[in-house]
Amino acid sequence: MFSLSIQDDAICFKDIKIHDLPQILKWYNKIEDFKFATGIDTPITIDALTRKYAEVAICSNEFFCGIYIKNQDKMIGIIKGSLKYENRDAMWLSSIVIDTSYQNMGYGSAAVNLLLNH
Repeated sequence: MFSLSIQDDAICFKDIKIHDLPQILKWYNKIEDFKFATGIDTPITIDALTRKYAEVAICSNEFFCGIYIKNQDKMIGIIKGSLKYENRDAMWLSSIVIDTSYQNMGYGSAAVNLLLNH
């Protein structure tokens, strides 16, 4: 997995760890809230999510990060994607989720901008 442990004034990214998957599963299974953000339109199991995580973990060009409010230990969302081409001059963003209680506060925009500036 390509590590994206980066931060700005508002948020930080931390690489997803196996113990984060139960929280992420809750977001993935909130189909009506996040089906367009994740590409998942039917409920998935923890086993299916663990397999997806394992696929990302072994790929050096894939990233899967938790989005955190800076200086807080609460994950408020995720961002997932991959770097393309040998010199990593292109990126594919496959998922971005911000917990519904933190939406419309600028965290999603901040996450995308942090990633683009990196």
